[in-house]
Parts: sequence; structure tokens; C-alpha cells
Amino acid sequence: MANSATSILQNYAQEIRNKRRANADVAETALAPAFQQLVRDLLAHLPAAPILEVMPEYNKAGVGRPDIALIQIGAPPRAFIELKAPSKSANPESWRQGDKLQFERFKELSNWATCNFHDFRLLSRAEQTGQAIVVPEKALAADKDDKSADKLVAEHDAKPFLTLLERLCATAVLPPAAADAEELATLLAHSAKLIRGIVRDVLPELPKEVDEKKPKHPLNQVRKVFKEVLYAHPEAAGYAEKDFDKLFSGAFAQTLAFGLLLVREATGKLVDNNSWEQMPEEHPLMRTALRVLSQEEIVEDIGVGFEVIRDTVNSFSPKILAIGADGRDPILYFYEHFLATFAPEDRERYGVFYTPIEVVRYMTAALNRALRENLGMKGLADPLVTILDPATGTGTFLLGIAEHVRREAEASGMADLAL
Repeated sequence: MANSATSILQNYAQEIRNKRRANADVAETALAPAFQQLVRDLLAHLPAAPILEVMPEYNKAGVGRPDIALIQIGAPPRAFIELKAPSKSANPESWRQGDKLQFERFKELSNWATCNFHDFRLLSRAEQTGQAIVVPEKALAADKDDKSADKLVAEHDAKPFLTLLERLCATAVLPPAAADAEELATLLAHSAKLIRGIVRDVLPELPKEVDEKKPKHPLNQVRKVFKEVLYAHPEAAGYAEKDFDKLFSGAFAQTLAFGLLLVREATGKLVDNNSWEQMPEEHPLMRTALRVLSQEEIVEDIGVGFEVIRDTVNSFSPKILAIGADGRDPILYFYEHFLATFAPEDRERYGVFYTPIEVVRYMTAALNRALRENLGMKGLADPLVTILDPATGTGTFLLGIAEHVRREAEASGMADLAL
């Protein structure tokens, strides 16, 4: 196996040198096929590596795609490799400008790697979990003669790199794991952050619409609707007019995330690009929003982001969102957990913290008692009582009131009491 791997690495280094000899400023996209072939060839010699497809993403349009995806046949992509030119660092912490924006997006991926064709770094989200040298950097130099380069590769210990590559490949078969609703909220938030970053960076690249008679790009159309209908006054949400795209990108990502989650939770079925058709009838607005956000051109623009969020939603059991034996409804606290990862600054700004159910029960009981003892009414069930909740959120207090009235009705033998 060692000799085979050495030969493969030598051929790879030879290919890189030849391309750099032909063009001193050769782009990383021109070198990418050689790295793709290297990974494909090495997989056959890694005993613990699963059978994977090594898919080139570098030749596809859009900003939302790492250069290479490692895909188990029949499964969505779960492991990725982002390539950088040999003159750049493989350490994403040092990336600048457009590369820095890429890092801001890709650091939401749970399993990925970076490589500048000689330095390979394994990451889980933003944390580096391993580093190894593919081949010595000098072996890729255009002015290095082939015999000396082959010697450098043969003397290099490739085992650390092969080990990291094997680890990355293993993650391609593991779906996101959520043991409970809080963990699911965190995973969904990372997926939504990936989409938020992609949408934010795609918007400036869309064609400018100068002819009103020509159809707008679907993403621009969605942006227009959000701006004119849903967020006509962005300053009300704490955003300046010039920051609307930031507001829109976040709203887009959250709407898509919770739309898919709602379909999965309500139907128990796996979600896909047409899941809006499965949206329960009692959510017509969300059905329309999900249909618009799932248009083919928009899905293509989002790229791997749509695949990642779809995989996240499909990988959890809807049972973890069911009400527990203690009466706690995970959905009531889900958005608080989601926002803690997705936008912690907004969580603080808008006070997205949910009242514990014990406090809700105490306050509703106290209100019920005050209505009876101080105002001479029939408590919360009195027809003259109107409940206002100006900060409804997920309706924790309204549900608490409904539960309190139901319990009183059952205790008094009036279970059919209308609320």
C-alpha cells in the first residue's frame, strides 16, 4: 500500500509541476482536477475509507460550493474540500477578502478540509482538528526536476495525510446527529448560517435588472417582495436601510429552515425541493414562502447550503419535538436555542428568552385568582375577559392560560367548556 500511495503522490506532484511549468500563474481551478484525481486514486488504497464519489464543485456556478464534495452514493454531500492556490495559506484564519468571506460561510460545515495542494487541514466548523503535508512544497515547484521531486515525495511520510483523508471520508457517511430538540436547534442554526452567508454573498453577483420588461432573477424577485411587503421599514427591526441585504439574508435563511422543519415535523416525511406541497393547510403563508424559496434557480444559487439544511432536517426523528412526560413542549423553547447560535446578538437585542413553564403556570394561576377574588369574575374562562399578549412569540402564556382553563373545566365536570 505504501509503494502504491507513493506512486500516486508522485504522479500528482508531476501533474502539478507540469501545469505550473506551462503557466506560472495557473489558477487553482486548473490545478483542482489533479487534486480531485489524487483523492479518487488514494481512496482505493485506504482500507477503512468508504466507497465515495469525488465530485468536482469547482466548475459549477455560484459562491456556495466548496471545490470538492465527498459523497456516499445515494446520500447527500457531508464532507468537503476547499482548495486554495499554492501561493496562499491553507489556514483559513489567515484568509483575506473573498477567501475570508468563504471561511465565514464554510465554517458552518461540520466536516470539511482546506488544502493549497501541499498543506492539508481538517476542520469541524471553525475548529482545526488536524494538519498534514500532502507532498513537500518543493516537489510542486515548476523549476524542480522530476527525479529530485520524486525523491522528495518518496522520502516524505504521507501517513499523517492519509489518516486525515480517511477521517474526512468517514464523515461523508454520517448524517447530522440530534439527540434532543436543543441539539437539533443548534444544528439547524449552523445550516441556516451557511445559507445566510451564501445569500448575502450571492446578491451582489446577480445581474442588475435595468429593463423592467425582462423577468427578474428569482432571488431578486424574492428580495423585492421581502423589502416591499415584509420589511418595508427595516429600521423597525434595528437595521439601517443600507443594511437591508443583511436583514433579508437572515430572514431568508430562517424562513427556509423553519419551513422545512415544519413539514418534517408535521408529516414525518423526508423533505426535498418540493416539500412546500406537503405543508399543512393551516399554514398557507408558510407554504407560499417555502414554494418561492425552493425555486430551482434559487436552489442552484444556494448550492450546497440547500443540501446541508435538507440533510439536517431529514436526519432527526420528529419524536424529539413531541411534548414530554413532564408536559414540556420543546417547540416553545426551540427558537431561543436556535437564535443562540444563529444570531446571539439579536437574541439579546430583542429579548428572545422564554419564560419557564413553571413561571407561566404560577402567573396564570395568580391572574385567575385575581379575576375571581378581586374583580368578582369567573376567572380566565369568563366571557368578559380578553387576553392580550403583545410579545406572543411561540404563545407560551396563551397556551398556559388555555391549559389552566381546561384543567379547571375538567375538575368541575365541564370538560366541554368552550374557550
